[in-house]
Amino acid sequence: MNTLTKFIDFNLQLHNHSGEQNEGEINRGSKGSRYEVIESETLLNSDLNELQISGSLFSLTTFKNVTFQSCVFYASKIENCQFVNCKFIDCSFQFTEMNYCHLKGTVFVNCKWDLSPCKNNQLDFCGLDNKTSFFLSKYSNEMNACHKIDETKWQREREEEMAAQVEESGVGFLLSQFKKLAA
Repeated sequence: MNTLTKFIDFNLQLHNHSGEQNEGEINRGSKGSRYEVIESETLLNSDLNELQISGSLFSLTTFKNVTFQSCVFYASKIENCQFVNCKFIDCSFQFTEMNYCHLKGTVFVNCKWDLSPCKNNQLDFCGLDNKTSFFLSKYSNEMNACHKIDETKWQREREEEMAAQVEESGVGFLLSQFKKLAA
């Protein structure tokens, strides 16, 4: 059965003890938030940008070719889901659990993980940034044929800086001479 249920109805009207009708203060402060249960759904070929997913449950859901760009997953639970050829770019996972999911060909780029346990997941052919790779290796996740994504910008800049220093110091000239002698 496909369900999409909002836990909080934003049109909820509250009554005070005098019988006056007022919009609930909780709803006034969080118009942009969604509290949902998404179960047994399939989401295909979508680009989701700058979403704030808070207090949600994703269960038995399949995501195919979905890009999550600059999304925040806060106090949510993702369980028994499949992610096929998905991308998580500049996403933040805060107090979010990801358990028993299967990720295939999914890429994580520049993601942050704050108190978000990810256990018993299976990752096949995934591209992982350094933080995600470290974070997932702390827990019991099965990783098959996963690879690290291109190193960060500061690492490339440091390598270029070191190569320039070698050239300036004359060591580069000596190395080229040794290569010629060895040939």
